[in-house]
Amino acid sequence: KQPWRVAVVGNQQARQTIAAAMRPVWEEYVATSASGQRPFVLGRSIDGIETTPVPNALIDDIATVPVVLAIAADLGQIALMDGQLDRPPITGGASIYPFCWNLLLSARAHGLGGVLTTFLSRREPDVAEVLGLPERHALAATIFLGYPQHQPTRLTRRGVERSEEHTSELQSH
Repeated sequence: KQPWRVAVVGNQQARQTIAAAMRPVWEEYVATSASGQRPFVLGRSIDGIETTPVPNALIDDIATVPVVLAIAADLGQIALMDGQLDRPPITGGASIYPFCWNLLLSARAHGLGGVLTTFLSRREPDVAEVLGLPERHALAATIFLGYPQHQPTRLTRRGVERSEEHTSELQSH
């Protein structure tokens, strides 16, 4: 049993609500990064960071994104292997995020491109109702799928020459 649900967000009003919720998170992220800090680090306040509007195609053009998915985890069913430690648990996404990655890989195999983001998760209480988020569920990710303008193919690289000196240097680290 996999304790998550996937919702396809097709309703344009719901998409606009999502975009409005993501906008300030995106702007806080950009402003915090520009200040030289790592955004949204546990225990670090971002109060006082001045934000400005910054374009983001996923947010700005959410109405035209072919597929918007919300991935929610059932908190009553997630195995939190580190849930009893004296810190916030991090293992709860151990099965959800590989599922999301597999979804992106499957989409890629069908000619689609995708983006996974957790920006909307920061504003979960603001969007829970519009997403129909069930009780005891947390918004783990939002995935945007569409048709890429260019599909990257296998990269060509020059071979790496391994010398004994280089190999021993790598082993010492």
